[in-house]
Amino acid sequence: MKQTLLLSTIFLFSIASFSQIQFNRNYSTAQYHTGNSLICNDSIYYLLGTEHIDNDMGFITVWKFDSLGNFLWEKNYGDGQYFYSLNIENTCIRDVDGFFACGSKGVFTDSIEIGIMLYKFNSAFDTLWTKNYLQDTIFTVAYAVTKCSNGDYIIAGSTERDAETGIVYIKEKALLLKVDSDGNYLWHKTYGTEFYNDKFYKIVQTPDGGFLCGGASQSYGSHTWDWYLVKTDVDGNEEWNRTYGSTSYDDGRIMGITMTTDTNYIITGSKTMSSTEDRPHIIKLDKNFVLEIDKILPFPASSSLTAQVKEIEGNQLIAIGSDRMNTNECTHTTLTKFNSELNIIWRRKYTVGDTTNTENYIYSVDTCSDGGYVLGGWASHSGQKLALIKTDSLGCDGTDWWECSTGVMVNEFVDNPSFEMYPNPAEDFVVINCHTERSVESIQIYNMQGQLILNSPLEKGVRGIDRHQIDISQLEQGVYIVRLGKQTKKLIIE
Repeated sequence: MKQTLLLSTIFLFSIASFSQIQFNRNYSTAQYHTGNSLICNDSIYYLLGTEHIDNDMGFITVWKFDSLGNFLWEKNYGDGQYFYSLNIENTCIRDVDGFFACGSKGVFTDSIEIGIMLYKFNSAFDTLWTKNYLQDTIFTVAYAVTKCSNGDYIIAGSTERDAETGIVYIKEKALLLKVDSDGNYLWHKTYGTEFYNDKFYKIVQTPDGGFLCGGASQSYGSHTWDWYLVKTDVDGNEEWNRTYGSTSYDDGRIMGITMTTDTNYIITGSKTMSSTEDRPHIIKLDKNFVLEIDKILPFPASSSLTAQVKEIEGNQLIAIGSDRMNTNECTHTTLTKFNSELNIIWRRKYTVGDTTNTENYIYSVDTCSDGGYVLGGWASHSGQKLALIKTDSLGCDGTDWWECSTGVMVNEFVDNPSFEMYPNPAEDFVVINCHTERSVESIQIYNMQGQLILNSPLEKGVRGIDRHQIDISQLEQGVYIVRLGKQTKKLIIE
């Protein structure tokens, strides 16, 4: 009876999973495109970014796709005389009646002049208004915008001009700029030191009306790049600042800040372990900004990071990121699901285009009404191409069912009768009886994150069934999946 119930559960689970739309697509065009902000709205996908005309001119562009990833249209914003740009990932936010996006407008001549632009769009991405700020500065850029509780907007970025003295520095200072609901300028302030670079890339408003700003700084420690976290009051006055990072290596910037429903703060980026190794880094601060969890994920690579994080149902988190195992290899996009304690539930890898020679810059993720996720950005291979990946709720994009499903359906794996396995639960060893004619080379054991933990060569005999004893004494207690070809069994190690 229990087995019948389990099979029924698996069947229903499979129907629910595979009814969700999945695709992995890139879009080749004549121009160089960098898509960096993604919005999923009623099963329609909007990707925002920059269309490069040449080194001196470009447009801010919105591309629209249907629920299957088919391209519908694009809209350009600019005049063909300046370079218009959305500078990094996730520079667009939803509003009650449309969207806001922050970017830059400038000229690239002997005297570079770049200022901030703010766009207000309706729900169809028609322009309602645009505003320019600090256009008389040498170099001022916007990286993030968020809506305040009173309806105003706060923009985070960097500038080479000090807000109080007006002095132009050769180094950048972190910047906050506040405007009202109609885009009218209210104030701007700068942060950091005179002699080193400081930048803000992410911002959230805190319950006290102030702001938590995340970026990168060279002003502290050994003056390498560190994570830079600043808390201000409602008027932008600094209350405190912190840096996180190595004293020997550059740790890049804060890639994401998310305030959860229970008023914790999730902050993401990368941690440099050595001159040849980065690892994804994620920390959790409680509502009083006290460090609660500091986790370096166990995925070493030459370049590896965790970027945007979104809270999903059940106080769980979904996080986008990337891995590049070696310098000359492909950069893979990653999607990781965490519980509220930042323990990994599953982790997936994706690439678009030529999987052997593609740089994937896919750093924006959004949730979809069918329970799945959509990932957006661009890939660099024979030019710059827009990229969209739609997964189901398990992170599967339909390109490799086995690798995607391993470690997800913890209680949904069927004990397949094609091979025997005992004892189970086990402690020091497990015995597997299998048919020798099976066209597989090894017995594989995976953990619940889908990582291959043990690979035991399969020595085939001449009898109909062979017995294989595998040493598992070095494995930690827990649940594992044993795979023989496409047949799987759940193994419990005590």
